[in-house]
Amino acid sequence: MSKSDSSHDQRVKMHELSSRTNFRVCDVFRDSQKSVPLITFEDHRCTLIALYHAMKSGVLSPESPPDLIRFDLHDDGKSPKSGVERLKPFIGCSPTLREFQDFVEWELSPMDDDWVKVALELGLVRNVVTFGSEKCDSFPKGRTPYKDHRDGVHECWTLSHLWHLFGYQGDLSDLARRGQLATLWETLQWNGQGFLPLERALIVDIDLDCFTQKADGQTIALPSDILEARFENVDTSGDSYHRPRAFLFELMRRSSFITGFSGIRLCFRDRSSDSANHQTGTNSRLIMWTR
Repeated sequence: MSKSDSSHDQRVKMHELSSRTNFRVCDVFRDSQKSVPLITFEDHRCTLIALYHAMKSGVLSPESPPDLIRFDLHDDGKSPKSGVERLKPFIGCSPTLREFQDFVEWELSPMDDDWVKVALELGLVRNVVTFGSEKCDSFPKGRTPYKDHRDGVHECWTLSHLWHLFGYQGDLSDLARRGQLATLWETLQWNGQGFLPLERALIVDIDLDCFTQKADGQTIALPSDILEARFENVDTSGDSYHRPRAFLFELMRRSSFITGFSGIRLCFRDRSSDSANHQTGTNSRLIMWTR
């Protein structure tokens, strides 16, 4: 089977989620070799259902779980509402997708603030990197190793926005700190100057509250022109000259699928023609907004 055929089969399997209430699946980054499913839903903990379905259907391997790359104002890392003991019936067994969906719906916090640790405890993901988090209740800024109930250790990194991470002493560009940042760069499959060949699956998860700000006590979305300017910014004072936009685009292209709230819309606009499309390249703009 060719690489494109395998990618097509995996995409079809992820589109099966569209038949379930609360899920919508469309494709982004379409080209002749691959397209990336964008899976949206109403409750953030439904990311777990997408991960579980991917493992059940063979898109992801339980023996080599993916790394989770998040863009979220919150770390969503509280201990499971029902405790780790309640998770154990799902460990080492194979519940149906319906059984697992009921578990996610009724046993986890309706505030969607405990699902990340559930993913770690159930072996659905290996490591977690969160960008743009300001509400670090469980995973403080920087590196936090997390030991699950089986004594497995997961690398969890909580970082600022991408536009702060390139340039002088940036966590994605400071070659002098490559030893200190080793597990972060290994998780991202990044070497401080560019991406490495993809050897482990990764999932990108986006919560648009990551791109908001407070004004007069209200939470408002960053205007698209301001957001675009920040993603276009490049700081030449460090060892790397990558634009945050290029990093984000390539990260999403490399992902097995992208998850996020149903309010998310991804619009890719090519600068040369100024016409909206889903084919993204280095000359494209990314616009994200809510309904």
